[in-house]
This record gives sequence, C-alpha cells and structure tokens, in this order.
Amino acid sequence: MKRLVSALALCVVLPALAPAARAASPQDKAAAQALFDEGMKQFKAGNFKEACPKFEASLARFEGLGTRGKLAECYEKVGKVASAWAAYREVAVYAKRAGDKRREQVAEDRAKQLEARLPGVVVEVPAASRVDGLSITRDGEPVEAGAFGVRVVVDPGAHVIEATAPNHAPWRSEISVAEAATQTVTVPVLTEVAGEPTAPVAPAAPEEPATHDTGAPAAATSPLRTVGMVAVGVGAASVLVGGYFGLSASSKWNGAFDDGHCKGSVCDATGQDQTDSARSAATLSNVFIGAGAVVAATGAVLWITAPKEKSPAQIGVAPAGLGAVMTGRF
Repeated sequence: MKRLVSALALCVVLPALAPAARAASPQDKAAAQALFDEGMKQFKAGNFKEACPKFEASLARFEGLGTRGKLAECYEKVGKVASAWAAYREVAVYAKRAGDKRREQVAEDRAKQLEARLPGVVVEVPAASRVDGLSITRDGEPVEAGAFGVRVVVDPGAHVIEATAPNHAPWRSEISVAEAATQTVTVPVLTEVAGEPTAPVAPAAPEEPATHDTGAPAAATSPLRTVGMVAVGVGAASVLVGGYFGLSASSKWNGAFDDGHCKGSVCDATGQDQTDSARSAATLSNVFIGAGAVVAATGAVLWITAPKEKSPAQIGVAPAGLGAVMTGRF
C-alpha cells in the first residue's frame, strides 16, 4: 500500500499524531463490518484480488485485529509476500498489546515462514552521482540518503527507480524482482543539461507624450502603503520557509516507513529519530506558515486602507497630423 500524503496536510496534522487511533464512530464500525463481510465473501470464493481491497477499506474505518490478520493472509494469497510479512508483524504487535498470546504466536510464525521468500531492492548511489539537489524515488516514494546501499524488502514484480536533479537530465530504471531475489540498482552520474532559458526581451513600450512639470510636487507613496508592501513580502517569505519545512517533514516521515525502520506503530532507533525529526520540522512549518499568513494579511489591510496621494497635474504636447495636440492629467 502506498502512502499518498500531501506535504501541506502533513505539516498541519503531524504534530498531533498519537499512538492511539481515532475512536471509530458507530457509522465507521458499521461500514467496516460491511466491507469485511464482503471481503470474506470474495476470499472464500477464491477471489483474493477482489478481497484484499475490501479488507484494506475496512481497516481504514475501524482497526480490527481479525481484519488485519485476514488482510495479511490475503496479501500472501496474491503473492505480495513483503506486504504479507509486514502485516503479520503488525498483527503480532497488536495482539501482544491486547494480551492475545495465540494470535501473537501465529502471526510471528507466519511472518518467519515468509522471510526466506522476501525480495529486496538495493539502491546504490556512488559519490560521483550525488550532485546538488539529487532526488531519488522508488515507486514514487522518496529514498533518503540514509537508505542508500540498504536492502529494502519489496513485493515481487515490477519496480521503478527514478533520479532527478536541477539542470540535469532525469534518469529512470525499471526492474522486475522475483521472490527471494535481490536486485541492486546503481544510480549513474546524471547528464548535465543547459540551465533554464532566459525570458525573451519584451518590445519597448511606445513613448508617451513629452510632459512639462507644472510646478506641483511629485506624488509620494503613503508610508502606510510602504509598510503594507513590506509586510506582504515578509509574510510570503515566511510561508515559503514553512512550505520547505513541511516538505522536509513529509520526506522524513515517509522515509522511516519506506526504509523499513518503522512498521505500523513500532520503530527502531533510526526510525524513531526520523519520525521525531519529522514532527519537529512539521511544528516549524506550522509556525512559519501561520505567522507568515498573519503578517501578509496585515500588510494587505494596510495597503488597502492607506490614503492615496493625489497625482500632480501634468501637461504634454504630442504630434497630431499636421499640427500638435496638448494633453494633460489633473
């Protein structure tokens, strides 16, 4: 299952995450039961590819230990051995918390039986390939620098490794991994390409009629409008900084799970460091975005409400046919 999380949404909700799941409403429980029943119907009929999504949808509405165990079994039936292995390990953790020794032991045994069948992918990135701004993904999910050279278990089948960097041509490799096999993918030195083309020069605007100062003082910008413009700029910059921290939080959080350091709600030391760092980045994102929005809004109000200075009178002369015409602004 892929985690498709918006960086902006993550930076808002991540600090509030807690180990306990959200309490399910009666409607959630009813929907979860209906989906589980439909999944069981398909499972018993041997339609495992149709059954697995039903169990997934049921779990999304209500966390049931039996549902999670059946989903693990369903993954195993369709050949998703890595997903099945991870799901069995989650069942063992939840069963241990619930004091269900029997389910805990069964899940641990099933996970152990699958270990010899687990495929793996290793992404190697030589030092020469690590150009500035390098971004690597596996099946659309980011591969952090800490995972370079580390074997990560995956389901059998096709997988896509991609690498991009500013001012470099993108690189892509499609591989197919069989059960119990390990594929190593080495990211090459990306081909350098020319930078972004410069914007075309706009044609010169037609000349305005010559003007003569009438002696009136030049129009001045209201101090409040100047303050408003500065505030809007500062607020926008703060929002951009907040967006950067939000993206960083998303990358670190997903990386902890993608790299196998976290399974369900259990993380090893590396995974715990990554998730803690993600929470810190998300908090900073909230602070910068919130403060930036307030400052920008204040600047906009000052700009709109500030008194406008009256423009000075101007008189000009422009050619017109066989003579000239006088123009003016008052």
